[in-house]
Amino acid sequence: MVHLSAEGKQTLNAFIDGVGHDPSTPPFVFAATTADGEIYSRGMGFNRVGDSESGLVDIDSVFWICSQSKMITHLAALQLIEAGTLSLNDPVSKYLPEFNKLIVIENFPPPVDISTAADMAPVPPLAVEDLKYHPATKIMTVEHLLTYTSGLFYPFDAVPDWNQDIDNAYSAPQDATDPAGGFVKVIKNGLPGIPLKFEPGTDWTYGYSSDILGFVIEKVAGKSLEVYMKESIFDPLGMTRTSFYQSPHIKEKKIEISYRRHGDGLFQPWGHRIYEDDPDKVFALYGGANLLTSTRDYLTLLRHYLQIHSNTLPPDVKPIISRDTLVSKIFQPALSAQGKKSLETMLGPIVANMGTGGIQWGYGGMALAMGDWVVEPDPSMAAKMKLRKEGSAFWSGFLNTTHFIDPSTGVAAVFQAQMLPPLDPVVLRTAGALEGVLYQSLVDGQQALDSFIDGAVQDPSIPPFVFAATTADGEIYSRGTGFNRVGDSASGPVDIDSVFWICSQSKMITHLAALQLIEAGNLLLEDPVSKYLPEFDNLIVIDDLPSHVEVSTKGGMAPTPSTIPPVPKSVKYHPATNVMTVEHLMTFTSGISYSSSGTVVDWDKDIENAYTAPQDKADPVGGFIKDIKKGLPGIPLKFEPGTDWAYGYSSDILGFVIEKATGQSLEIYMHVPHYTPSSERCTVLILCVPLLPGKKTSSIHSPWDHRFYEEDPDKCAFSPALRVSIPYPRRLELIQPLSAVFAFYGGAYLLASARDYLTLLRHLLQLHSNTLPPNVKPIVSRDTLISKVFAPALSPQSQKSIEDMLGPIFDSIETGGIQWGYGGTALALGDWMVESEGTKKKLRKAGSAFWFGFLNTSHFIDPSTGVAAVLQVQTLPPYPDQSILKIGRKVDAMPLLKTYHMVLNTFLSP
Repeated sequence: MVHLSAEGKQTLNAFIDGVGHDPSTPPFVFAATTADGEIYSRGMGFNRVGDSESGLVDIDSVFWICSQSKMITHLAALQLIEAGTLSLNDPVSKYLPEFNKLIVIENFPPPVDISTAADMAPVPPLAVEDLKYHPATKIMTVEHLLTYTSGLFYPFDAVPDWNQDIDNAYSAPQDATDPAGGFVKVIKNGLPGIPLKFEPGTDWTYGYSSDILGFVIEKVAGKSLEVYMKESIFDPLGMTRTSFYQSPHIKEKKIEISYRRHGDGLFQPWGHRIYEDDPDKVFALYGGANLLTSTRDYLTLLRHYLQIHSNTLPPDVKPIISRDTLVSKIFQPALSAQGKKSLETMLGPIVANMGTGGIQWGYGGMALAMGDWVVEPDPSMAAKMKLRKEGSAFWSGFLNTTHFIDPSTGVAAVFQAQMLPPLDPVVLRTAGALEGVLYQSLVDGQQALDSFIDGAVQDPSIPPFVFAATTADGEIYSRGTGFNRVGDSASGPVDIDSVFWICSQSKMITHLAALQLIEAGNLLLEDPVSKYLPEFDNLIVIDDLPSHVEVSTKGGMAPTPSTIPPVPKSVKYHPATNVMTVEHLMTFTSGISYSSSGTVVDWDKDIENAYTAPQDKADPVGGFIKDIKKGLPGIPLKFEPGTDWAYGYSSDILGFVIEKATGQSLEIYMHVPHYTPSSERCTVLILCVPLLPGKKTSSIHSPWDHRFYEEDPDKCAFSPALRVSIPYPRRLELIQPLSAVFAFYGGAYLLASARDYLTLLRHLLQLHSNTLPPNVKPIVSRDTLISKVFAPALSPQSQKSIEDMLGPIFDSIETGGIQWGYGGTALALGDWMVESEGTKKKLRKAGSAFWFGFLNTSHFIDPSTGVAAVLQVQTLPPYPDQSILKIGRKVDAMPLLKTYHMVLNTFLSP
């Protein structure tokens, strides 16, 4: 599974921008896809060369694809063969009686080097009086047509001037009463039989095989090639701009043909005749040359092939050909050694510098690469650029169109121009360069990820986990390991739909809710918190808080039941002089902090803190505030609001403010269903905990069956009638098990599946990149996302405090600094780098947002790279457990890290 890196997209755009200023480059479209969907498309130039009023060329512009039609005609024939209505062994004469009489030309001209075909084109018939021939002894079959071993050929001759009509069998007047017979008559040109270059089945040559195959299909199907293809290929795949006819729907987007002038090499419109373009005069449909299509449509067909080949076809899409036929016929070499030699003789000069490993031909109307293609783009470059892989299928069209499908890499691409002469050198260089940039920009992580996770399964020190990654286009990877209850196979495997307590990853969602209210004008950043929670009129600053605790040692630390040492009478404090605002809560500059009671020797017991304290049904919010006050005369703060940064209960208080501002519970406002243990959608993981030294010397994980958050489902503060459920996200739920749950802690209490959390991250990527689907409403504006969620909000002193807390975790990573925004996440101020095996590896980029949860969950969003990922674990001690960091150290050495970016960097950091 591959996707296009953000750097690669920028490089492709820059390249196209560059050639766009070169008058020697014709208008064109380049587009690429994986089985998952389109990864790139870009057009350059105008539909009529030099005419800006004709509209820009884009992925929906329509081209005459000429010989790229062959692939579709061969696909249609293979469908009929699968259905049993056509056989490879059928004589062509069974459907076209004229093929009962075949003649082999004895004095055929020597092979033409089509690499010089800028001056070559199919021309009218050979001079009959000069030919020597004899009757063919072999019968021509359907198989011969499919493999181009029929002997049918294109004649070539010099074309001194391309600024004229092209006169050949395709442009000849058509017979309305007998279209196929009329075409056969033209290629016979008065000879006593169908002229062949060799006996059928003995060699390979390029010619009219696909056109004759199209006529056979019409006879078998009992309908025109247009109708058959529309019913069996175009409509099922949604190819709405593909046809043999230049209908108004096609014509409105059709790019006009241009030609390169002799002398200055510049372009001008070509106003001459190549095919019949009047729909009322089109009677013969040439399956080898005459289709019109858009780049989008052709790419859709290539993607369908990739999906069939990789067994990733969407469940609601029916394959238009079986995978067996695709693999054994379309992507399988079919030529003898002699046939292969003839194909390579024709194509060899074009691909001489590609290191192709040889070229073959299948049954699918395309050539096949017999080795990995590489090219040296510049003599000064030591390294060769990798292109399509062995097994790729490819072909091109007379008017400088081309495509390839690379099942090994999982990518396909189309380059469409519309110009003469054919095989234009500038076009070949441009298409080749775009392919090279595309391959340099693809990130292939699935095999490396799978291999790593397979290894992790065998390591008893690594707990069950899920890793999933996404781009704006969709999920690119997900994999789980282990069981829902550690060591218990009957509990079911962990997967992307397993549900986790995400603890502090809840903060991002609560902050998004607050930003929604701020956008709506229902909440202001400058609002005093006391406006909603009167208890915050009385704030006190603790004078003798314990020294800062590094979270890198948090494997033995936990928040105590209050934000201060549990000896209120001995605490020194003074009244705060600053007013605490909503902005302070969002930026964690409120002064409300978690503190630690010291080392936790044994995690195999209930956790006692403000989150686990019994809740006050009559006044849930007041009860929580009372608990964090711990008998003090005011809300205890670490510092004056707005003067520093501290990690603590800010998001929980923000959640209470949201409830007051909306008149709804946080659960209802977020529009998510309540958590119930009986819900079929919940697969709650049982917590697991490494048995620490002193209890056992093993680091093997064992089930953890103690009290963490309230889980009694019978004490919900809301009527079931108030429960709201929406399809997006589907499995994101407040952790409040409906029992003793009256206070919703927005900083710690959500349950979520990895799928749902990834859905939210993808939504934020789509917002950031302006690629939100038209039917999806943004949950916040793009302006808010960029200016608040992804913008640093801290002063230098505050930045120092967050770096002091997080720095020891990242001591082996060059971060460029860490900040905090309004979105409940930290922000990377520089590109992250880590040294491994003597070289520096690239991780997430500057501007990435990230955070983690108490139970070793983590996520990041990297808008610059265009990727987001989530790592969900459910284990104690809390973050960063050494076994989780161990995952990072293993991944650190993976060769995948040499690509543009590394979605696995979530293993290396929170």
